[in-house]
Amino acid sequence: MKYIKMQTQNMCALFIVLMLKFASGETLKGHHQPLGSHTSPRGVTFIGKFSSPGVFYENFVKESQPLLMKSPLLDNPFPAFEKWTDGYLREEYGSEVVSVEQSKKEKRNKPTSTMTLHEFLDLYQKKNVYLVQSLPSSMKDDVHLPITLQCGGIQHVLQDTVLWMSSGGTKSVLHSDKLDNLLCVLSGTKDVILIDKVHKSDVEAHGFVQEGTYSTVDVDSVNLMQFPRLKAVPWHRAHLQAGDCIYIPYKWYHQVNSFGGEKNRNVAVNYWFSHRWWHNATDCRQFQQLNVTEPLSKFKLASTNEQIRSHILEPLSEMDSISKADFVSVFLAGAAPAEEFFHYIAKEETAEVLSWAQLYTFDIDEAVMKFPELFAAGVKLQEENIHKKKPRKEPIIVQGDFPERSDRTINIPMITPDDEEFEKMLEDVAKHGGSANINPADKRPVIDDVKVKVTSKKQQQDRKPDSENEKTSSHKHDEF
Repeated sequence: MKYIKMQTQNMCALFIVLMLKFASGETLKGHHQPLGSHTSPRGVTFIGKFSSPGVFYENFVKESQPLLMKSPLLDNPFPAFEKWTDGYLREEYGSEVVSVEQSKKEKRNKPTSTMTLHEFLDLYQKKNVYLVQSLPSSMKDDVHLPITLQCGGIQHVLQDTVLWMSSGGTKSVLHSDKLDNLLCVLSGTKDVILIDKVHKSDVEAHGFVQEGTYSTVDVDSVNLMQFPRLKAVPWHRAHLQAGDCIYIPYKWYHQVNSFGGEKNRNVAVNYWFSHRWWHNATDCRQFQQLNVTEPLSKFKLASTNEQIRSHILEPLSEMDSISKADFVSVFLAGAAPAEEFFHYIAKEETAEVLSWAQLYTFDIDEAVMKFPELFAAGVKLQEENIHKKKPRKEPIIVQGDFPERSDRTINIPMITPDDEEFEKMLEDVAKHGGSANINPADKRPVIDDVKVKVTSKKQQQDRKPDSENEKTSSHKHDEF
């Protein structure tokens, strides 16, 4: 009887402990763990070079899907990638005044300080500081714009290019931007957590600051009792090495961790551009005559009012052409000023339909001045009805990181589940020591343990093509 009594007491004590743990959230997977620990990540579609403009827009910008571009900075002109040592930056641009955050873990309410780049370079290896600065004009010859953004209209809506630099160990808040983002790593590595904007209600349910569009969740220790709906949110992970670029879609939530690597140094640039609801394919028909990269100094930044254009066109984004009735219906200021605006864009009083070309060629700065009450009132944005497209193709799930070097080489095509060459790709992966299979649950391709060799441009030029097919596929402007 004494033994039974002791066992009963022990079980009661255990029950109480378990109840206390449950009440405190300790049994929740990912509770008080880094962001993303609650479930396994999904992968990100990837290719082995800069995407061509048309493919980039149609498959990623339009479909709101991230894209990882592996190693394009290694194989194309990009002076900053090769030149930007601390010594070079100090000598060439040391007098530039830069903005510096006084914490490597982002705190949106903490003020920044200013100093010269020379002063920052003397300081950043010793102090908990992080340079975040719109790229000075003097540095724009060293930073090039990829072909991906050079035509189709994106080149006309570039909003900013930002320089990021630290000794590593930086962490951003979980946030979203009302701009599209192409982020390129010049030194060090970055891990990017991505959450689709369709999960807005869950991400923003608790502790979200609308003025600034960021979450107050601690990215190092997520309190799932305080942010309970985050435990149901799927997420994507991308690992970027020096030379890689990633497209982060408009309004996707993301959080970035930076690492300094062997040189204790992390440098990146990102290109922000206003989201476009229409791609000017005619503008890109001659894209094969474009250089893969061009100095950023050749391109002008657009007016910030381009973000207003993007906002007012969002409710119309699913239409091939826009009738006057549809155009007028989205504005909150009333029919009369909206009709006047419609005819201002059409440039004729009898017009009944607007084309997307017209919607992207009127002077937005002049329009904001001419119709202030219209823009002040805004438009009807119905989040639940926007972007109800056909089901998206799932990206390739990539498991494991890519080593910087390997004794194996494999071409990285953009593969989708219905790709005719998927079977051949499976064979190629197997030949090079990786493994790949079709997920029986949803017929999605899954690639495991693929190793990628980083080769220089000279090594690629020295390698003789194995076949006529390879000869024709080695052109720098191939569509993919």
